[in-house]
Amino acid sequence: MHLSQRTRWYTSIQAKMILFSLIISLFPMLIIAEMTASSVTSKFDSNIEAWLAETSGMLLNGIDEAQREANAAIGFLVAHPEWLDQQPVQPPPSITQLISGFGYDLLVVYDDAHHLLYSTVEGNAMTEIYLDAVGSLYQVTFNGKTVWMAASSQQMEYHGRHYQIILGDWLDEHFMSTLQSLTLLDVGFFYESDKQFRRIYTSHAHSDHPVELDPDVVRQLQNGAPTVFVSATYVTGDQDEEYRQIYRALRDSQGHLTGIIYCGLRAREIPTQWIRHSDLFLSIFLTGMLLSMLAGLVVSRRFSQPLRALAHGVRRIASGEYDHRVRVQGVDEVAELAEAFNQMVAKLQEMRALEQQLRRHDRLSALGEVAVGIAHEVRNPLGSILTSAELVMRRTQLSATDAKLLGYVVDEVRRIDAMINEFLVFARPRAPILAPVDPAMAIERVCTFCAPELARHGIRVHVQNDLPEARIQADADHLHQVCLNLMLNAIDAMAAGGDLTIRIFSHLGTVAIAFADTGPGVPPELQERIFNPFFTTKPHGSGLGLAKVFAIMASHHGRVEYQSTAGGGAEFILIFLCGLEGTDANNPAG
Repeated sequence: MHLSQRTRWYTSIQAKMILFSLIISLFPMLIIAEMTASSVTSKFDSNIEAWLAETSGMLLNGIDEAQREANAAIGFLVAHPEWLDQQPVQPPPSITQLISGFGYDLLVVYDDAHHLLYSTVEGNAMTEIYLDAVGSLYQVTFNGKTVWMAASSQQMEYHGRHYQIILGDWLDEHFMSTLQSLTLLDVGFFYESDKQFRRIYTSHAHSDHPVELDPDVVRQLQNGAPTVFVSATYVTGDQDEEYRQIYRALRDSQGHLTGIIYCGLRAREIPTQWIRHSDLFLSIFLTGMLLSMLAGLVVSRRFSQPLRALAHGVRRIASGEYDHRVRVQGVDEVAELAEAFNQMVAKLQEMRALEQQLRRHDRLSALGEVAVGIAHEVRNPLGSILTSAELVMRRTQLSATDAKLLGYVVDEVRRIDAMINEFLVFARPRAPILAPVDPAMAIERVCTFCAPELARHGIRVHVQNDLPEARIQADADHLHQVCLNLMLNAIDAMAAGGDLTIRIFSHLGTVAIAFADTGPGVPPELQERIFNPFFTTKPHGSGLGLAKVFAIMASHHGRVEYQSTAGGGAEFILIFLCGLEGTDANNPAG
């Protein structure tokens, strides 16, 4: 089974990198989530505490304001005491209307013996609760009901008698009108009685909720704390209610805790609920881990995709596609690896081409040695056959038919001898005599020689010389033979006419000559065999033309390459590697 078939996603480098990113971010994310959750919840609770503290302060301000207004109203009664002369005591209608207009609920007048002289409510018994911080709170009982009020009390003297006037508001929803917009709050007042704190008022917002003082809260307030902020959960009906609560101390002139104001806010009345530490911690932690996983995924894909491309490239190279290249992305180590891979493939491609040339050269050498022996053994009998046939033809008594047949024998023997001579020249060519040669002159010679044949087939020749001063070390006759073979090969490929472009250019610091025609080209499956001896696609070809080109270029320490042109034709490139003169090595390859 192929390695890629055995590989699973969870064993890949990408999965390992994602897992590694999650592991290395686990503990830092725990710390960050804990610190952030603690900070946010602490800030949230601080804001709630400040808001509740401000709300409780509004209650104190309301009591103070009621007492100041009551003091002003009592001052008006004291300034006009004539109404005390009436029996029974009865304030003038203008005074009672003024008091009622300002919203006061109770006006009480006592004499110096503490006898009730006048009351706006019948049957009342008043017990004063003195809270030095806010003035006086009074407990009033009438008609079997006990209520509390915020009031002001003043002493006055009239006709030698002392009187006490008390004016105040019930501690009820009307008094709490300044807080009517805060419908989410539970508000309560507690006072000390018999060393215990009793509730004297609870707002109607959530009156079904049994608010009780926590002993620990009372202890902190008794120890000097101005306010205490707590979170608590109470059972209301069949569900639990979460609260944020603040308790504000009310003290007398000696600093003794005599009363407590309570303000509470519950979670389900707020659309966002409480910012719970556990929920916030979990949200931050999971979000951070998700971001870490996404970051790991992005980074791993950045590295794994080039590696997969490299693996794919290796498989394609292993299958023989040496022209495949891997895309180089970026300038990091992976890009460096991809570039090195491409360089390796290029070297392999060159080595493969060199190996093919060496193998072809070895085959030609072995074929040459065998051919020399076979040619020697064949040429001797052919010589005897040719001599005998010519002697027989000289006899006059031969009939015309016999003479014609003997002529065929002589012609075929001579043709075979010519083929043997041609093959011997191919198999054992003479050593080249190297000398500086102008490649442009060699091209001009071949074009002049083949001009009639080119004109007959309607072929147009275009010569492009990028190196007019270049000289190559070559054998002039061998170079002519090579160029002539390529010219004739192009003429055969374009029997119906076409264009032949001959270029002289610089190729990696060497001189190269290219012959590009507009013929049908060579099919890909035959391209590796075109330089093999006796391989031909022509009906009457010997298959030695391109093989001669290959052998001559090898004797010049050069090489010949084939490639298809953009238009589908064939291009043969002669590359000379030795003895360059006047060549611009910096000229780019053609």
